[in-house]
Amino acid sequence: MNCKDIKLLLSAYQDNELDAIINKEVSEHLSICENCQREFNNLKELNNRLMKLETHHLPLNFSSNIMSEIKAKHSNKKSFGGIRNVSFLYSFVFLLFIIIGMIFIQVKPDSINNKITKQNDTYMTSLLSSEQQLGLLDIQDNIMGIVEDEVSYED
Repeated sequence: MNCKDIKLLLSAYQDNELDAIINKEVSEHLSICENCQREFNNLKELNNRLMKLETHHLPLNFSSNIMSEIKAKHSNKKSFGGIRNVSFLYSFVFLLFIIIGMIFIQVKPDSINNKITKQNDTYMTSLLSSEQQLGLLDIQDNIMGIVEDEVSYED
């Protein structure tokens, strides 16, 4: 095993958690490697210092006191216009904007149909030769003349 592997096993080695074969390999490595010995000695020293620390016990009602304080602080939060759940308020405002938008921005189906018709006319016109386009213009002029004559007769 290399030093990297040994360093990963030092804590388990100290706590006697390794099986016999790996324990022997770590022990042999520590006997020949000064860096790993130093690391192991530092770990042992840290463990000894931690064991010497005083243990402080919390009062029995510690968690209930903390929870009471949290609830008290939470209940003291100011609500927005009597509405505690601000996300509800945001949702309401969002829906209000959508409704207002639908009222003021009305899509007129005729304008959409006119745009589609113009696009189709442009596409169809691009497929025709110039002579065919002139023929269509003549037909269109003739139709417009007939319609204008009929309108003038009705007046």
